[in-house]
Amino acid sequence: MKEDAKHAVFCCIRFDRGRPQSEPDNIINNMISDREVWSAVEVFVTKVMRKLRRVDRQRVKRRGVLSHYLMDGASILPPLFLDIRPGDRVVDACAASGGKYLLMLQTLYPSQIVCNDLMESRVTRIRKVMKEYLFDYHERWEGRRLLLNQCDARKLDEYGTFDKVLVDVPCTTDRHSLMENDNNIFKPTRIKERLRIPELQAAILANCLRLLKPGGNLIYSTCSLSPIQNDGVVHMAMQKVFNDFGLTFTIKDLSSLIHLFSDIYRFERPKGLKYGQMVIPYLPANFGPMYFSKITRDE
Repeated sequence: MKEDAKHAVFCCIRFDRGRPQSEPDNIINNMISDREVWSAVEVFVTKVMRKLRRVDRQRVKRRGVLSHYLMDGASILPPLFLDIRPGDRVVDACAASGGKYLLMLQTLYPSQIVCNDLMESRVTRIRKVMKEYLFDYHERWEGRRLLLNQCDARKLDEYGTFDKVLVDVPCTTDRHSLMENDNNIFKPTRIKERLRIPELQAAILANCLRLLKPGGNLIYSTCSLSPIQNDGVVHMAMQKVFNDFGLTFTIKDLSSLIHLFSDIYRFERPKGLKYGQMVIPYLPANFGPMYFSKITRDE
């Protein structure tokens, strides 16, 4: 109990960046009662809430677009590590609700982005986001550099034509499942649906791997902690594509790059993952969970 409490206090102090780095150990050593520990935790929570209140609500700017897009901080990593280059043709296979393709658009690099999703309501949501954030959407983007597509990602068939593919698959969305009871995927009545999720994910990824040009890159991502939905799906999909079509792929090791983000995110230890990286939520940086794996089609 005391070790857990000390860790909580250490997290509280780390969050307060204004304190000298040498101070946490001294403070922890002086805290000898649970009452003092939980008092410090209360102070920490108060500080967090103050910081959260500083996030302004979206507002309409002069040109009629919204000021900013709110999303989980870990969600920027899959588009970032996709490493889009000028002239790339990109497909976002499961694009709704829209945050990740907005990040890709901000680079102004893609010659074209295809935003795909299964349901009409989700495609409508994508179009709505485009109109809210691109003031010249109709004049410069619609039907030109931005294409909307309603299709099951398992049936996308423009094989060998994309430089970059983002596959942010449907998953158990662990954070939302923890916080929301309505229609929760972990309800007993949805157990069969939940057990089928990895099969669906593997089928989507296997098909999307075939969309890549030789040398092209794909990022597979989930917001789940489940090993089977993460490394397990990557393994199954790569094996299926090799067995069925003779295509080979290489996992790109990102471990030498993620340390650059260690002050912002907490990552799972490399020994716990075979094919990808994972952002783990914790109090001072409450982002994720977010798993992502970078896969390159061999030449």
